[in-house]
Amino acid sequence: MVGVDNSKAGHAALEWAARRAAQFHVPLNLVRVVPGPWSFRHADRYQEAMNRAAELLAAEAQRVSALDPAVPVSTTLGTGETARTLRRLSGDSDMVVVGTDRRPDRHGEGFGSVSFQTAAISNCVVAVVPAAGDEDRSGVVVGTDGSADAAVAVEWAAAEALRLGQDLMVVHVCNGQEEPGGGPAGSGADGMATDTCSVLAEAVASLAQDHPGLRVNPVLESGRYPAPALVRAGAHAVLLVIGCKGRGGLDVLVGSVARDVLMDVQCPTLITRPGQHQRSSGT
Repeated sequence: MVGVDNSKAGHAALEWAARRAAQFHVPLNLVRVVPGPWSFRHADRYQEAMNRAAELLAAEAQRVSALDPAVPVSTTLGTGETARTLRRLSGDSDMVVVGTDRRPDRHGEGFGSVSFQTAAISNCVVAVVPAAGDEDRSGVVVGTDGSADAAVAVEWAAAEALRLGQDLMVVHVCNGQEEPGGGPAGSGADGMATDTCSVLAEAVASLAQDHPGLRVNPVLESGRYPAPALVRAGAHAVLLVIGCKGRGGLDVLVGSVARDVLMDVQCPTLITRPGQHQRSSGT
């Protein structure tokens, strides 16, 4: 399922979702949500907005068919709050894809972002796609903190890296309180340190066992805040994968790391869900 809004980022999200639907041989549902009638001063304005939304859905469906006629396309015209509508529909989807509607600041404005809200409350994996860039991209990046939530993200990232034929960079930010591990060390990308610690070593060892053909680059950074390291690592990546909660547990909708990453999306970013493992169908 992909949200459409006729913006530059929305177009990038639609194309990204269409390519993925084609690769997984699954149908694609295009969704446009119009605010409820109470948001319009005059009833005819609401009907005009609904008509324009229906026209947009029809045009975007034609664009998907032009990109790949084999992708089955359906459309859904909803009314109300966009994020809540996408959440309701996400129960029947394997993935929700949205564009970055705007870049939030660091004073709480991010909570008004539709992409942020969707990532926080969706019932399935969410992909947030920025406006397309011209630079070459390579590699899949995943962050790990040793939590069960992160383990799901690592599993998704490994599958995506193999599917895309990319190396996998596993990033862990060590706060200095963890015990050294016995995993491999090597040279990381962008000059980042690649010492080892138990969390990183365990993640790399698990990948070596489960995905022996996957090229894995472990990256260890020191510090208290993982989000900046993930944003930097994803600046030129094909894909960034993060868990939605991390060590935050069940009492949070989205963890602080995911929140901060979503405030500065540099590449297509997957936010996984606890216990939701990747399946053969994707969008």
